[in-house]
Amino acid sequence: MVEDIGHRAIEVHSARQALEVLRTAQTVDVLMTDQTMPGMTGLELAQLAQELRPELPILLVTGHGDFVGGETTGLPRLSKPYHQTQLEAELARLLSR
Repeated sequence: MVEDIGHRAIEVHSARQALEVLRTAQTVDVLMTDQTMPGMTGLELAQLAQELRPELPILLVTGHGDFVGGETTGLPRLSKPYHQTQLEAELARLLSR
């Protein structure tokens, strides 16, 4: 969906891989992460990512309707299922900061 709305996506398969990308000089405009992942939650990844790149916008995606952690951290949250237009609007908002 990210590529369908005109952005380039760097797909990784774990939080560890995401952190490896963030440790490089590679340009990353937004980190989009799922809350539920093996080995590390999206919130944990977000905290580590913010240490590496404090200005990086982060979008937390979750399928859990009762998840409230995103609000307490100030991270924007996109609830599953979501439509492409919702994703597009949220990414546009984050990139306009």
